[in-house]
Amino acid sequence: MYALNLFTKKKKHGQTKLRNAVVMMFWMGVAMVAFDTVDVNVGRRNLTTSEPIFGGVCPAIINEKKGIYADSSKQAGFQDTVLLTASNHQFITFYDNWKFLADGHGLQHVLLSLDQATHDKKDTGNSILLPSNHQVATAGFFRSSSYNTLVCNKIRMVLEILDTCNVNVIFSDSDNVFIKDPFQHDLGDMIKSDKIDYIYQTNGGWTETAREHRCTKEGSFDNEGNTGFHFMKPTAQMKELLQGTLDDCDAEGNEIDDQSLLWGRLKPAVQNGTAWEHCPAYDGVNGTSFEQLGDTTKGRICCLDPHFYPTGQREPKDKDKADLVSLHANFVPVTAAGKIAKLHNFTGGAGWRLPGNIEDHKLAASK
Repeated sequence: MYALNLFTKKKKHGQTKLRNAVVMMFWMGVAMVAFDTVDVNVGRRNLTTSEPIFGGVCPAIINEKKGIYADSSKQAGFQDTVLLTASNHQFITFYDNWKFLADGHGLQHVLLSLDQATHDKKDTGNSILLPSNHQVATAGFFRSSSYNTLVCNKIRMVLEILDTCNVNVIFSDSDNVFIKDPFQHDLGDMIKSDKIDYIYQTNGGWTETAREHRCTKEGSFDNEGNTGFHFMKPTAQMKELLQGTLDDCDAEGNEIDDQSLLWGRLKPAVQNGTAWEHCPAYDGVNGTSFEQLGDTTKGRICCLDPHFYPTGQREPKDKDKADLVSLHANFVPVTAAGKIAKLHNFTGGAGWRLPGNIEDHKLAASK
């Protein structure tokens, strides 16, 4: 998981220091990040973590790119859903690969450009350039106070889009690649059912057998989800969950990241059955009609089967790599080359499809 370009607040001698970052990659919970610091005169503008990133107005491109598919004839059931990813210039190689695969499935998306260089190089009518005071250059350490604020602001950006645009959001980090079209698989069936508020990727590793994980087999969970790949519906329960997560992020002395804070609220809410419920066991792969889940006054969450949608914690067996729909290349040594190698090796070559020599890509991504 890497953070979108966001900021922390630190007052010193009448100024606010903004620390912008993108989490490059992590191994066993250690993120490798550097900081690009900008001083802003407080008297000119009072910046806080609660300030709307998009000015409280829905960016026009969000509505233009609704529908998931570039071909309008394929948009049925996805008319109110937008696919988001993000990149800065240091992640352009990963974004190029992510886009190459997404384009191959006929998908359209919105790119959150975290710096001017990315917007200048990659805007094809689908980029949102973040305001200059939110832009990133380089990278912090996992669960440092600045890292936590940065990743919490990723939640803030999604919440603002949910609230101002009233659309479903599917967010994918650019190291979470689509090997097959996920919208013609379980993910798409769940979204089209219009019965699920939150769809998550389990943060554990690949499971050898389909429907083996307890979230699909039993309709329950023993792990938190990964906030680098998830679907959110603009319901009251979803917005309340995200806002509560942000309140925890902004609490004095908080040392916890967005993912743990969100699941620290969501898991007990599901377990005590007050406001949320987990969807029941399912067979999936177009064999389950999620529309039959029925209506509920609670928020409903469903998982993506980690046999098909795994993180990078465990390498799939060679015979099972053809089953992969996506792969999230986290749990990786802190080098760009290591992340590219995982996207390639864990998928039998299907997760790194960027034209050209892979060794050249590793070198370019490491600069």
